[in-house]
Amino acid sequence: MNEEKIETFADRLNMVKRLRNLTLENIAAGVSDALKDRGAARSSITKAAVHRWTSGETEPQNRMMWHALADFLCEDLNWLQNGVRTETTATSRRIARKIAGLSSEHQKSLESIIDSLKE
Repeated sequence: MNEEKIETFADRLNMVKRLRNLTLENIAAGVSDALKDRGAARSSITKAAVHRWTSGETEPQNRMMWHALADFLCEDLNWLQNGVRTETTATSRRIARKIAGLSSEHQKSLESIIDSLKE
């Protein structure tokens, strides 16, 4: 499945922001949390920084920040950076979003099913 390439990082970020009804504050808080989870030395992103990303003025400053943004958005890093996504990655992200919406009990059950399929 080929999807149309969205040219700029700002356009891709704004599309995800709009589709998920995220605010600049939501993104800043989510990326900050993801940075903390990754053990980053600098673990705080401001609303102003996210605004500069969405306006196309700047992009995330380093690899850790890119990864934290991808983690928070549940999006493929390569797609965020370059606008190119493989179908396998897109499918994995779509499934991950569905799993995240399940109760922890259902997530554990699903994990057991996946483990049995791998055997």
